[in-house]
Amino acid sequence: MVVGKLNKSWAHICRLQEHGNSTESPLLPEDLTPSFDRTIINLPPGVESKMVSYLSKESHDFKSLKPPPIDEIGTDIVRVSLDLTLEDIEQLRERVKSHSSRELHLSTFVIAYAYAWTCVVKARGGDANRPTLFCYTADFRSRLDPPLPATYFGSFVFPTGWFHYEARTFLKEDGFVRAVEILSDSVKGVGSRGIESFFEDFVEAKKKKFKTGVQFGSVAGTTRLGIYGLDFGWGRPVKAEVCAH
Repeated sequence: MVVGKLNKSWAHICRLQEHGNSTESPLLPEDLTPSFDRTIINLPPGVESKMVSYLSKESHDFKSLKPPPIDEIGTDIVRVSLDLTLEDIEQLRERVKSHSSRELHLSTFVIAYAYAWTCVVKARGGDANRPTLFCYTADFRSRLDPPLPATYFGSFVFPTGWFHYEARTFLKEDGFVRAVEILSDSVKGVGSRGIESFFEDFVEAKKKKFKTGVQFGSVAGTTRLGIYGLDFGWGRPVKAEVCAH
């Protein structure tokens, strides 16, 4: 979320300079003026220290600016751009409604991620009994008590989900609908759980993630960063790529 605010502020200043205001000290509008108040973060006792302690042990270069080592790219790696229009999302949403009697959270995120993950598992093929694990990152700023302001300068996000299923779950004809149900249950439950429970899930999932044969997947980036609405003075971007290691 910091990236989104930073880019919007950067674009705002660039546009001011383009219109001949380069000699003035640029002031950000209220909705882009960052809040640096860390005292408003209210976490349960001991949670923050546990997180810092765990992450410090996990990453020896936690505070290093040295880039992580780049793994050798295998010959079986494939990169695909999947373009889902609003019409595509709506058709997929209607398909879920016609095949599931449950009251589901059918947001664009749930529909798109469920569809992409199902495609990835089917594209891999192979052993239907192989374990799969996929997750996503949730923004907890509005879910804290009290909630953090929208202008808070910091990414209060945390990985969640950690769904463990055999590949056969998504290889079946109703695999997409099943993926939607799994994600829907998780998203609906995010607001009712404490941050400490997500941290515990994270620690346990890390133990399983790197086991041999596990097909792992996650998502990076979000359309809510407003990347496609940015204008530095030469127009809005046509396509933005998310780089993830």
